[in-house]
Amino acid sequence: MGTFRFRQFDIEHSASAMKVGTDGVLLGAWAEIPHQAQSILDVGTGSGLIALMMAQRTLSAKIAAIEIDSTAANEAVDNVHRSPWADRIEVICEDFISACSDTKYDLIVSNPPFFTEELRSPDSRRALARHGGTLNPLNLIRKTSDMLTPDGSVAFIAPSSLDDEVSFTASLCRLNLMRQTHVCTRQGKQPSRTLWQLTPSDVAAQRDTISIRDTANQYTGQYLNLVNDFYLWLK
Repeated sequence: MGTFRFRQFDIEHSASAMKVGTDGVLLGAWAEIPHQAQSILDVGTGSGLIALMMAQRTLSAKIAAIEIDSTAANEAVDNVHRSPWADRIEVICEDFISACSDTKYDLIVSNPPFFTEELRSPDSRRALARHGGTLNPLNLIRKTSDMLTPDGSVAFIAPSSLDDEVSFTASLCRLNLMRQTHVCTRQGKQPSRTLWQLTPSDVAAQRDTISIRDTANQYTGQYLNLVNDFYLWLK
């Protein structure tokens, strides 16, 4: 795998443990960005995909992209430098869970590791990226609950099998459901992923479902409308 070309930027991901995939693109397109957002944090940026999507979707927001793996972080730096938004994105090579920061963010976004120990990859770097003993959806909620501005939010994607645990952890951390979208790989199938957006604000929750493909295995209008601004092949 070499370069993945989007409409306004390219992602070189040959050195990163995790490649460009549907989950990351879905999240980057789906996350609701506050109208006046000035500070965005991408946790576990990998090759920089979601950070670059956030930059494309905003005019002036400063974006911090944190990544624990130095090889992936270096690749993200290169991808950012080749993009139109190099002056707005900072890549930081650091362990997010153990990092200390007083910075508050208008939006935190993450495609966190989530596979179980039983399925741990034999590739240690891929295991770190995809399973990550400390960074997972539940620890992401715990860590970010004190890092948001009053109207800020955290958006992430997780297996639908974790829905109950995510809801419980969010309530413990006093975060309210802002948006929830169940993702079905095909119409008629049970959801495999859930897109979440949580906030400390008192808001009315929005819930819906999106199917990536229809029963004829064609991309649905829902999905195409969501990712249209990014995928080059949709021109």
